[in-house]
Amino acid sequence: MDREQKPPFYRRLALEKFGESPPFDGPTLRRLAASIRDPDDHGLWLAIAGFIGDSDVDAGWEQLVTAIDAAPDDRVLCDLGMRIVEPFIDTHPYYVLEHLDEVRKSRNFRALLTCAELSVPPDVEEALEALLPDAGSPDDIGGMGQEAVDDEDGT
Repeated sequence: MDREQKPPFYRRLALEKFGESPPFDGPTLRRLAASIRDPDDHGLWLAIAGFIGDSDVDAGWEQLVTAIDAAPDDRVLCDLGMRIVEPFIDTHPYYVLEHLDEVRKSRNFRALLTCAELSVPPDVEEALEALLPDAGSPDDIGGMGQEAVDDEDGT
């Protein structure tokens, strides 16, 4: 790297705050998330979003799934859904469709989908909506569970 060139903002942010930068493995991400004392401090998640945005789709997906699995609570999970997952899915809808089995197996991924408003082709939307938890269930963390979607569609 050229000495004059600064590393990307997300990398500088993570290095300043945590002494390391993405990609993070699951244990590292859980440790860093637990070290955040201010619930409104989104530095870690912004660093991950920056990494995902600057990565190829495979590396971005791997970090995305790791972040989702390591989210410390449903409030953070919903925030990830709106800030990171929504733009990733909107940008790579068919990649996500190819990895639908991973989404299906992850409680956290299915739950955060209730927080995201996606702009994807109808076939991708239909496949993801089929995975939404029931409205009002503990996994409907964003209030957009299956019954709410059915009501919107008029079904």
